[in-house]
Amino acid sequence: MNISKNILITISLVTLFTVLDSKANEEAKALYQQCVACHGENGQGVEALKSPQIAGQEDWYIERQLLAFANGHRGADAKDSYGAQMVAIAKTLTKEQVKTLSAYVVSMPATDIVESLEGDLKKGYSAYQAKCGVCHGAAAEGNKVLNAPRLNNLTNEYLVRQMQNFSTGVRGVHKDDKYGRQMAMMSRTVSEQETKDILAFIGSQK
Repeated sequence: MNISKNILITISLVTLFTVLDSKANEEAKALYQQCVACHGENGQGVEALKSPQIAGQEDWYIERQLLAFANGHRGADAKDSYGAQMVAIAKTLTKEQVKTLSAYVVSMPATDIVESLEGDLKKGYSAYQAKCGVCHGAAAEGNKVLNAPRLNNLTNEYLVRQMQNFSTGVRGVHKDDKYGRQMAMMSRTVSEQETKDILAFIGSQK
C-alpha cells in the first residue's frame, strides 16, 4: 500500500515539474520574441543590423548586460545608437524576466562564425595572451570566475566596435560599471594593429 502511494506521489511530482518546466519555457520563448528581429530566431545575430550573436554566451553575462542597459551603465552615451536600442528593450523587463530570458538564450547553440583574418596570427596570439587571455581565457572562451565573457562567438565587427566604444569613453565610464571600467582602461593600451592581430587570433578560435 505504501509502495503504491509513494509511486503515485512520485508520478504526480514528475508531472507537476514537467508542467512547470513547459510553462517556464513558453514564457521564455514569449520574452525572446522581442529579441528576434535583431538577434535572430536562434540568437545567431543579424549581420545587416550589426547585432551580435548571443547564442552560446553565458547566462550570467547576458543578465549583467541587460541590467547594465536598464540601469544606465551601458548604452547611455549619445554616440551609442545600438546601445540605445538595447536600453529601450531592457527597461521593459523585470529582474525575474531578465533571469528567465538569460537562461533561455544560453540554451541556444552558438553558430560557427567564418571570417577572413586580416591580422598577424602569431603576433595576435602573443598580444592576446599578454593583454586579454588572463581574463577572457586562453582560447577566448570566457572566465566566469573573473566575470569575463566569451569572445570567440562574436564577429570582428562587433568586437572592434566595442573596443572603440571602450577606448573613446562611449562604454565603461559609469562609476558602478566595474568590469566595463577595467576594459576601458585596457583598451587604451592596444594599438590599431594590435587589435587586428588579436582579432586574427580570436578568429582562429571560432
